[in-house]
Amino acid sequence: MSNDKRRSMITHVNQHWIPRSYLKAWCDPNHPNKVVHTYKSDGTYDCWRPPSRIFSAEDLYTIESNGQRDLATERILNRIEDVFLKKIRDLSRGCDLDDGHRAAIALYTATIRSPRARDHWQAFKDRVVAVGNEMEQALRRATPEERARMAAISSIGARDRRRSMTLDEARAAAIEPFGKWLLRHIRIEAETLEQLNLTIVEAPEGIGFITSDNPVVWYNANRPLEEQGRFGLGSPGIEVTMPLTPRLCALFDRTKRTGRANADQAYVDMINMRTLAFCDERFVASSSELVVDWRQS
Repeated sequence: MSNDKRRSMITHVNQHWIPRSYLKAWCDPNHPNKVVHTYKSDGTYDCWRPPSRIFSAEDLYTIESNGQRDLATERILNRIEDVFLKKIRDLSRGCDLDDGHRAAIALYTATIRSPRARDHWQAFKDRVVAVGNEMEQALRRATPEERARMAAISSIGARDRRRSMTLDEARAAAIEPFGKWLLRHIRIEAETLEQLNLTIVEAPEGIGFITSDNPVVWYNANRPLEEQGRFGLGSPGIEVTMPLTPRLCALFDRTKRTGRANADQAYVDMINMRTLAFCDERFVASSSELVVDWRQS
């Protein structure tokens, strides 16, 4: 029996939104077992665990259709992960950054979606449908003159039909499973990330960069940490960080720098502060001796 057939017979499949192979870079070199150290979002130590025991959910990417389990999305994500890990091994050996590394890191960065991020996007789609339903009911109750006025108002700012959708399309999108719409979002986001400049930042000796259950941070460098809000990849001050290993971190931005750059400990602390600030519940380090004294720095 093939692996796919075996998996299709299982009631649930445990799927990692932060892959185990990625987390292995944070395994404690001084621990007898292959474990990482988790910390709570307030900076206090939590526990040590194998990478396989954290940041997973049942059937996160599985698509159910006519009683069948479709694991195609997970297989595609695994292929993206394999290419990414090869490129990170290259960079860890000191290779120069090239277009292949850039594409692989952008694509992998775009794949990171926690259950919380999934639920946030689902809630947004549900709100769009709810507003659309209310407008539809209002149109049915309106007089012809009121309908004409409502139609004129709704047409303002919606002249680009390529960026609009019908209510039926919004309803279809709202019931689309996460495993199906995720790949479309990954493609769009990865294409945008590739248009930014990429720097591979190298940490000095020590504990280095942390990672988390939500390691991709969109940060506006033109605003202080307490004023961070919603903004797009087109923002002039955008800085997207993704820790790659305790020694390496990807930095996408709109500056003219690119390639590799050495960071001092103050810069590592700043990136770690952002990673901690944007984590959902837990962050990860390669040591149990981490002292979080950079939270307010």
